[in-house]
Amino acid sequence: MPQPVPQIATRFSAGKAKAQKGPPPRAAPRVRVFLWSPTALEQILQSTVGKYCVGDEVSMADLCLVPQVANAERYKVDLTPYPTINRINKSLLALEAFQVSHPCRQPDTPPELRA
Repeated sequence: MPQPVPQIATRFSAGKAKAQKGPPPRAAPRVRVFLWSPTALEQILQSTVGKYCVGDEVSMADLCLVPQVANAERYKVDLTPYPTINRINKSLLALEAFQVSHPCRQPDTPPELRA
């Protein structure tokens, strides 16, 4: 799993970093494959889930989940097959700490991606 929030303005193509605003349309399939595997996470969560990823207290796993879901949504990854991930993400986004720290609410977020 990559860092919780990959650089939004940067994508990697053929081993070279290219700065650009937002992903090009052809980048989305690669992002879906390489950034995150929600299927594996959904399966792992079956043995650890409570209100959050690992029981009923916020953990490091939760701190990583919200940005991953935000990136998946940004790249239009269909998360409907992952009810556990969706439920946990919804619970976490109800917490003020996650609302104010969401990637789309940061000062350096491009205007077109702000919430």
